[in-house]
Amino acid sequence: NAIARTGSGALFIVGERGAAFRSRDFGATWQRLQLPYDGSMFGVIGYAADHVLAFGLRGHAFESTDLGDHWTQVPTGTELSLMGGTALPDEGAAIVGVNGLLLLRAKGGAPLTSRVDQPAGTIAEVLPLGDSGDLLLAGENGISVYNPQ
Repeated sequence: NAIARTGSGALFIVGERGAAFRSRDFGATWQRLQLPYDGSMFGVIGYAADHVLAFGLRGHAFESTDLGDHWTQVPTGTELSLMGGTALPDEGAAIVGVNGLLLLRAKGGAPLTSRVDQPAGTIAEVLPLGDSGDLLLAGENGISVYNPQ
């Protein structure tokens, strides 16, 4: 369902039923992994070294700093599906999902917090807009800009 490149150049794919795949040789060979959750993962974010954050069905999110050898569950505070995400400075994250959900993490290790609490359509993807801190949101209701300040 999604692919990300880490800072080491490794590639990581997430998919259905907890399936994941990693490549440490720029995609020449792949190793199949199993996430600690049997549901679908819809997105993955790659960070420095071999750090990845995978997210998906029913608000599940998992993080690994060793390209999937070990996983830590990341509390999201929601059971809504998480559809897209992007890395932010200092290993932060912005993750979007159904019902207009936007989760933000200020820096690595910080909790994910919900920033949008009004029902809206599904937000499928999010991208940072330069150094302003603004986020570009895209989904079934079109495109919008969100300022977290």
